[in-house]
Amino acid sequence: MGHLTGETVPDRTIYKRYAVYFAPQPQSALGLLGQRWLGLCAHTGARTEPPNRFVAGPRRYGFHATLKAPMRLAGDVTQDSFLSSVRSLAKLLQPVELGVLEPRRLGGFLALMQTSGRHDEVSNLAWSCVRSLDHLRAPLTPEDIARRPNLKGIEQDNLLQWGYPYVADQFRFHMTLTSALADDELGEAEKAFRDAAGNSLDEPVTLDAISVYGDPGAPDTFRLLDRFDLTA
Repeated sequence: MGHLTGETVPDRTIYKRYAVYFAPQPQSALGLLGQRWLGLCAHTGARTEPPNRFVAGPRRYGFHATLKAPMRLAGDVTQDSFLSSVRSLAKLLQPVELGVLEPRRLGGFLALMQTSGRHDEVSNLAWSCVRSLDHLRAPLTPEDIARRPNLKGIEQDNLLQWGYPYVADQFRFHMTLTSALADDELGEAEKAFRDAAGNSLDEPVTLDAISVYGDPGAPDTFRLLDRFDLTA
């Protein structure tokens, strides 16, 4: 069962895409850190001025790790039926210990990543989300494919088959912290993030729920629609 019972989510017909993410509890130390860093609470939609210039890219998506990338729903799939499918999937999945997360450089941006923990288990969980929900996804358009012109090999195959390049063996758990930056800016961003984090990263993190986010379309930010505990 989700955790947003009793809350009113803005017009449930406006979302252009849906995604399944790991997102920490909004009031946890990690959740509050992410909100401060991005200047956004995806739970309430509240925005504050971001504390730095590094977060323009990830700010729109909220503080998260992607499990099933943003997708349009197939024509016969409703939002309610998608939420029901994710709820059913969550009942089959077990929590995964991620360990302590640390800021690391990944492909020109800064992200929180595992330094230990069960890498295979979180990869398998993400792969379950990809495969179990893919029948609910609308096919990519030619425009979608053209937005990723530099993919090669397995990444291109993944995009065409699963709607996203970085699945299965290409998956790496990460929570994006910055836009793509030059090397000198990455160092500056990492220092700023560590200063902002303080001791918020000291405790190990558990992936204990999966969350459904809705995309109203740019420039509006993604909204948290529901959060489902993993109960297997």
